[in-house]
Amino acid sequence: MLWCRKCQAEYYKEWQVKNKEKKSFYWQAFKEGKNKEWAEENRRDRAWNRFFSKVEFGSGNECWVWKARLFQEGYGQFKGLDGKNINAHRWLYLALGGYIEEGWHVDHLCRNRACVNPYHLEGVPPKINTQRGTSHNKEKTHCKNGHPYDNENTRYKRNGLDKWKRDCRKCDALRAT
Repeated sequence: MLWCRKCQAEYYKEWQVKNKEKKSFYWQAFKEGKNKEWAEENRRDRAWNRFFSKVEFGSGNECWVWKARLFQEGYGQFKGLDGKNINAHRWLYLALGGYIEEGWHVDHLCRNRACVNPYHLEGVPPKINTQRGTSHNKEKTHCKNGHPYDNENTRYKRNGLDKWKRDCRKCDALRAT
C-alpha cells in the first residue's frame, strides 16, 4: 500500500492488488469464520473438480482419457494438493484409496497411458509391469543367438532404479567362460 503525496489517500499498485486478491485460501476461510478442517476439505473438493474437468469420460468400461498436459512418455500430468506434478493415473489411484507399495507402479490394464479409469488401474511390482508392457523386446521369443526365452533360460535383472531387463542364461554362461 502506498500514500499519494498530494492528497494523502492510500492506493495500491496493480501487482499489490493482485497479491491482495490472492490471499491464502486458509486465511480467507478463517476470515469467513470457518475452521482449518473445512478449508482442507474444500481444498480437496476443488482438486477433485479440477482433476475431473481434465478427463474425457468413455461410455461403459471404456478408457477415461486425460485431456490436459501429458508427460513425454504419454502419461497424464496433474498438480496434486502438495503442488508437485504427479502422474494423473497415480494421483487418482491413491486418492480413491488404492495402495501402492514402495517402488511399485500403477499399471494400465488397458495399455493406454493417458487413461485414468480406476477400473483399468492396478498396483503391481515393476517386474510385472514390464512383463505386461508393450515394448518391442517383449515380443521377442528368442535372444539374438537363437536361445529361447522360456522360464528355464530367462533371467530378469534390475536395469536402473525401476527398469527390468530380460537376459538369456545360456548367453550369460557363454560370456562368463
